[in-house]
Amino acid sequence: MPVEIPSHYFMPCGSRLDFRSSSGPPESDEHMSMPEGSRFGSIRHIVWDWNGTLFDDREAIIRANDISMRAAGFEGVTPERFAQHFARPTAAFYERVVGRPVDQAECRTLDAGFEKAYVAIMRDFSLAPDALDALDLWAASRTTSGRLRTQSVLSMWGHELLVPFVRELGVEEYFVRVDGRTGPPGGPKRAHLARHVERLQASVPGLAREEILVVGDVADDASAARSVGTACVLHTAGFDGFVTLRGTGAPVVSGLREAVRLALL
Repeated sequence: MPVEIPSHYFMPCGSRLDFRSSSGPPESDEHMSMPEGSRFGSIRHIVWDWNGTLFDDREAIIRANDISMRAAGFEGVTPERFAQHFARPTAAFYERVVGRPVDQAECRTLDAGFEKAYVAIMRDFSLAPDALDALDLWAASRTTSGRLRTQSVLSMWGHELLVPFVRELGVEEYFVRVDGRTGPPGGPKRAHLARHVERLQASVPGLAREEILVVGDVADDASAARSVGTACVLHTAGFDGFVTLRGTGAPVVSGLREAVRLALL
């Protein structure tokens, strides 16, 4: 059966994310959910999330967890077990899968095993099916005053791994910035987005925060966008269910082209 997998699994044992399992009506490419008054009129820049948004790596996350668990001597993780036991912080997920408390040493081993396994298999996966169409659509657009619109990537994945991989996939040229996580993993996205926006404003002349749109796939993306004063659109390819995404107040779309079309309204 289909299983929705978190796009932000790159968090250590102590990290906390408000996990609420929810479900909603199936989305089609022709539909989007927009709160009243959510139309945008002056978006100049899109900040794309990477994992689970532009890069379709949900199956990779399941496989990397399975490899990590088995390497540490635990039972492997099937898609069904992953969905059944998923929780935040990550230590709680490990404990639910293992069936007992997991100490910090074991947790660090599983974290390291996950990242090693993920890096080993990530090239088996690709961009989201409509990623290039969405990037091209935005790159070809202009503002009403004729200004070129721009886009960037902000990921909670490690910067030193993200940048060469974006280049390897041949999409680096679309972005004025590609920023991954620097420093220890974990925590919410807001501080990383704040730094990303500051850097954007330093490099894109006259760019105001209200002209920036974050496109992501989890509620934390909406929370981060709200905290720094940018707009946000969420799409349903990530782990958070439709009801949870809709509860953030951000528009919810079924694909990346829909996100761009909404930004162009």
